[in-house]
Amino acid sequence: MFYLFLMGCTYYSYNLYKKYFKIDFKCIVCYLIVNLISIIYYKFNNKLDSVFFHIVIIHLLLSFIIDIKEMWIADYTIISVLIINIIRTIFNFYYNHVTIYEGTIFMFLFILIVLLSQLILKKELMGFGDLKLFFVLSFNYSFVNAICLLMCSAVIGIIYYFIFNKKNEFPFGPAIIIAYIAIEILKS
Repeated sequence: MFYLFLMGCTYYSYNLYKKYFKIDFKCIVCYLIVNLISIIYYKFNNKLDSVFFHIVIIHLLLSFIIDIKEMWIADYTIISVLIINIIRTIFNFYYNHVTIYEGTIFMFLFILIVLLSQLILKKELMGFGDLKLFFVLSFNYSFVNAICLLMCSAVIGIIYYFIFNKKNEFPFGPAIIIAYIAIEILKS
């Protein structure tokens, strides 16, 4: 039943994003990897967390592809992931009595520092879509997990930068998404 749910969510999400890209072999491989990651996550966590994780990861996969091709992150992804994380936080509070807002506060301060630095230096240091993505992914994280998300995505971004020898700009969203998936799997 869970596997049918995975396929249904993926099909629905793909239909929402299909105006941004055409399906090709890379998309099919990414889809299979996402389902494999969701199944692994499902084995180590409860069903409700697995459902939330899968919905988030599908939206992130589609934004991953868009960011690599066109260097922007869809607002639909930001809104969807924020809503899902709010619902996930409500369920975690209701069932486990756990509330975590440290990551949100940390990322809010980080975004404020980056925006002030951009105003002072008069140069774009990081895209606003990447900052929004950091914020929504760290919504229900602890302070330590938020710092891990920031540091892991920075390391992945640096590796990407040196492998592909990008001169000025490169999509940072995929680095954030890979770091998020790694942290979610490792913390389970």
